[in-house]
Amino acid sequence: MKAFIVDAFTNRKFEGNRAGVILDADSLSKQERQQIASEIYASESAFVSKSKAADINIQFFTPTQEIAFCGHNTVAVFYLLAALNKIKANAEGLEYTAETAIGVVPIKVRKGSGQIDVTMTQRAPQFQETPFDRKATATSLGIRESDLDERFQIKLVNTGNWHLMVGIKELDCLHKISYDTSALSELLRKGDAVTAHVFHMNDKKKFHARNFGPTVGIVEDPATGSGAGAFGAYLVEQGILDAKHNEFEILQGEAMGRPSNIVVNVSADGKKIEKVEVTGTAVVSFELLMEPALVAV
Repeated sequence: MKAFIVDAFTNRKFEGNRAGVILDADSLSKQERQQIASEIYASESAFVSKSKAADINIQFFTPTQEIAFCGHNTVAVFYLLAALNKIKANAEGLEYTAETAIGVVPIKVRKGSGQIDVTMTQRAPQFQETPFDRKATATSLGIRESDLDERFQIKLVNTGNWHLMVGIKELDCLHKISYDTSALSELLRKGDAVTAHVFHMNDKKKFHARNFGPTVGIVEDPATGSGAGAFGAYLVEQGILDAKHNEFEILQGEAMGRPSNIVVNVSADGKKIEKVEVTGTAVVSFELLMEPALVAV
């Protein structure tokens, strides 16, 4: 059995978000999948198996637990399948589906000019008011309340996982965040959130972000596909983006030395969100051979 390490949301090895991908994982038990994900120690690893409801089934595991959905792993899986010619792709884009714990996710794979791009359509967004205040949020991030951008409400958003949205005034402050693990973990648990998506608005076409998920074993994520989709929906709901078709990019991973580029497109009629799409490419950095005896329980 082989495992691949794929760097997602970048076209350069050792940048972007490192994803473990295990194809043909039908024979692996949940315990074995968790053990492999813990050993690979990427923020998430994807296990691909057969599906009766879609083209493939994908299950996602952090080093410590299974989660419902992972955007950068989804990009990594379909990039890898296209790169290995296990699925077809062309310049116009061919459509596929992935069965996940959040339901069937539509995917489009484009191939042209030496690059494979993967676009995932995320599910309809959900929003929740946060059960905590701005001061508590700032304190958990190791910053002052005055560092928060007053244009942005702190809010929970879900297009696959719950993410806490927090706007920061200055890019320098964003890059200097050193959060309190205990305080931020407590905050995220109150909102049943997977991560805190902390961002700075450069302009309405470019945002910088950092993403922290200590409750699921992710100290920091260099590119967060599910967070990016939720963030796009949030910007429309907050009235920051108001055109029918809103495309922008998120630069993430800069503070970790693993720069990532995520393209988000939100189709909306006023504040009514019709579609959330997240696009990225990837590159394979390692191919690993797993001996059967090493994965047996």
